Amino acid sequence: MSEQQSAPEQLAAGKSQGGAGATYKVVLFEFENFQGRRAEFSAECKDVSEKGLEKVGSVLTHTFLHIMNDSAEHKLHLFESPGFTGKKMEIVDDDVPSLWGHGFQDRVASVKALNGTWVGYVYPGYRGRQYVFERGDFKHWNDWDSPAPQIQSVRRVRDMQWHKRGCFTIPCLPSASS
Repeated sequence: MSEQQSAPEQLAAGKSQGGAGATYKVVLFEFENFQGRRAEFSAECKDVSEKGLEKVGSVLTHTFLHIMNDSAEHKLHLFESPGFTGKKMEIVDDDVPSLWGHGFQDRVASVKALNGTWVGYVYPGYRGRQYVFERGDFKHWNDWDSPAPQIQSVRRVRDMQWHKRGCFTIPCLPSASS
């Protein structure tokens, strides 16, 4: 039986197929900020000058997943009182810049993160102290290390591979072979 190899070992062995159906690729650029000549690699290369590069100024690494599963509905429940009691607000898949704007007070004393990862902010507009809510139950504001039961805006953490809004994009450059 052979031993399982890590992604770098697979690249070194010329295997660009990774675990869980992922393919790996490395792109080297001659200058900083992804400028100049570029060369793409999905297997070992002992000398980058063979690909026309004399120096490397920036590097991109890619992992391509063959199965995309971001279809789950992301839900967060906010409660006015500890122990999941009092007024309740359900947030589904959306960012909420102001709880007041949705008819909920700033008093959030317990939280249920049903799906996804969320960030709660003390002030409207995603400002102030931040609290991360990963899947689970938070019965009291002390569970998320808050000194008071106050949250005024909430944002869902997105996988930037699938949700490009607000993500730095690399300009399309002609390949080194053209």
